[in-house]
Amino acid sequence: MTFHSYGSAAGSPSVQTPKSRKRRAEDEDEDPDSDSFTPIKRFRPLPNTLTNNGISPQQNHQTQPSQPPPTHITRLLPTLDRTQLLQILTTLLSNHPTLEPTITSLIPRPTLQTTTTLLTRLEQTLTTSYPYSKHGPDTTSDYAFNRVRPHLQDLKEVITHHIDHYTNPSSYPQHLSHEYSANAFGYLHLATTMVHRLPTFQSEQHNLEIKGFLYDKLGEGWRAAAVEVGRKVKEEGKIFGAAVVGEWARNLNMHTTA
Repeated sequence: MTFHSYGSAAGSPSVQTPKSRKRRAEDEDEDPDSDSFTPIKRFRPLPNTLTNNGISPQQNHQTQPSQPPPTHITRLLPTLDRTQLLQILTTLLSNHPTLEPTITSLIPRPTLQTTTTLLTRLEQTLTTSYPYSKHGPDTTSDYAFNRVRPHLQDLKEVITHHIDHYTNPSSYPQHLSHEYSANAFGYLHLATTMVHRLPTFQSEQHNLEIKGFLYDKLGEGWRAAAVEVGRKVKEEGKIFGAAVVGEWARNLNMHTTA
């Protein structure tokens, strides 16, 4: 079988075999509308140097900035002491005040147990800081006061801060409001007992600066707690056991006569 084609240069028919026709189809693009068009799928493999995104591994490496290894801050923080951690937090809050609500929400709420531990530690630090004389520890002179004044100030600030925390009703979330009475009177008894143990210095000014100030603040706390308990009884119908109320009354009487 032969294929006839007309229109050659000589005007005479030319004959092409299927084999020669096949070579022509491979060499030239065929018209899809022609009778002799044979669909041929041509695959052009991607070069080995290209990735799926058309970027060579070398180019991809060059376009990606090198990232430093992450800092393992969780491993570094335990190696820092209390002073260093406080300095870091203070600097963060100073440079980024908007972080205060977030940091505050992460701080565990103080409890009577944690507060007792903190105050006991501060009291022990104060006790071991008094200077010695030939008669033993000096806890009353002006020299002794100036020597331990930083520790007295620490104790004063912590006691004052926790008075508001334990006796101010607004500092208790709704789900913890039932703990107010026990926590408020419990803390007031703890703090007032500790203030009784503070030394009485020879200078009245020194006594007013520390003990006098704390007694005034604690007195305000006792009054606030009594008012709040009375409100709970009157407005909320709260009932307190006789034993509990009796203990509060005995502690208050003991402190007022001390």
